[in-house]
Amino acid sequence: RDKVKEWAMASGGMLQVATDNGQRDFERWDTIVGDVQLLEKVQWAHLKTAKRAVEKVYRSYDCDVSRLLDCCRQSIYFEDLGSLLAAFRAMSTDAEAQIMRVNNKLRYDYPSDISAGYRDLMVNLRIDTADTRRLFLDTHIC
Repeated sequence: RDKVKEWAMASGGMLQVATDNGQRDFERWDTIVGDVQLLEKVQWAHLKTAKRAVEKVYRSYDCDVSRLLDCCRQSIYFEDLGSLLAAFRAMSTDAEAQIMRVNNKLRYDYPSDISAGYRDLMVNLRIDTADTRRLFLDTHIC
C-alpha cells in the first residue's frame, strides 16, 4: 500500500472510498490522507484467494505456477491523462519498482467494443524493498 499511496500522491491519483449509503466514490489521495474518516473508508484491494490462484494456475496456465501474477493488486484512478502519466512516470523512476508488463487499453487501436467501452492501463511490476525481500515477495509480479 505504501507504493500506491506514494504514486497517488505524486500524480493526484484517486482511490475508491465507501460512502455512507454503501456506494463507492473516488477521492484524491492528497485529500484522503488529511481526513481520518476518509482514511477508514478507503477500499483497499484484497489478495487473490488461494482457491482463485489454484483455479487460475490449472485453467489458464497449464499448471505453470510461475505465470501466476497479481496476487496482490490495487487500482489508482485518474481524472485525466496527465495525472495517469504522472503516476506512470513515478512508477517507472522508482528505484524500488521494476515494471514488468504494461497492457495499454487506452491506445487508439484497442477494440473498446469488446469491453463495453472500458479502458485502463494495467501495469504489472515487482517491488523490491526490505519488507518484500524479508517476505520473499521481491520476485513476485503484482
